[in-house]
Amino acid sequence: MVEVKTSITVKQVLALLKREYGVPEWKPDHTPISVLVQTILSQNTSDVNSRRAFESLLASFGSWESVANADIDAIEHAIRCGGLGGVLTNFATIQARIDYLVRLEDQQTRGDFERLPKKEALKLGEEILRLNRQMGGFKELTNLPDALFIIDPTKERIAIAEAKRVGIPVVAIVDTNCNPDDIDYPIPANDDAIRTIKLICSKIADSVIEGRTGEAEVSAGAGEGEGLEESEITESTEPRIFTPDE
Repeated sequence: MVEVKTSITVKQVLALLKREYGVPEWKPDHTPISVLVQTILSQNTSDVNSRRAFESLLASFGSWESVANADIDAIEHAIRCGGLGGVLTNFATIQARIDYLVRLEDQQTRGDFERLPKKEALKLGEEILRLNRQMGGFKELTNLPDALFIIDPTKERIAIAEAKRVGIPVVAIVDTNCNPDDIDYPIPANDDAIRTIKLICSKIADSVIEGRTGEAEVSAGAGEGEGLEESEITESTEPRIFTPDE
């Protein structure tokens, strides 16, 4: 390898660049307080989650002065937790953590924490709160679900990828900005309309409840409806007409 020696220095290079292009002007995208908030929110999370939390704070309060004067619970609600990844693909580990959370809650209910040192009891109480923030929404889930219902496939693309990896069918509301190829049972609708979301979610919930409660009845009386006519079995329902707002 031939070593090339040069007498030009870094200062000379900078001087040539300034003469050619001028002195660069710094144009920050955010104020110093915004940069500070972004730095704090980026701790122990991904850039995607920190950016969502930053945008949610501004959308909820409008200014950092309002954030400073807001209640802590309101700020926590605006930031929200990003949730755990790998709930479906790493369900065995998640289930072990859920069992640990349930045991801690049982010990707290029985009053076992009262016999512990105060510092240790406070630490376990904080652990229960932290685990509930992460897994409280699905801590009663003992097995992998038979299906996954999603409102916004674009935002929940990680959940869809996990479901496809473990073979769980996906039912989702598919808007014009979503890819229906990734959905097993797409429901064409506007995922931004609150009335539409409430209607579809209520129908999905009613179907799940009806399927669970009626499963035993169907198996017990499987042979009772053989003599019924088709008109007596089929329930007539009026079609649902969606308005443009929905």
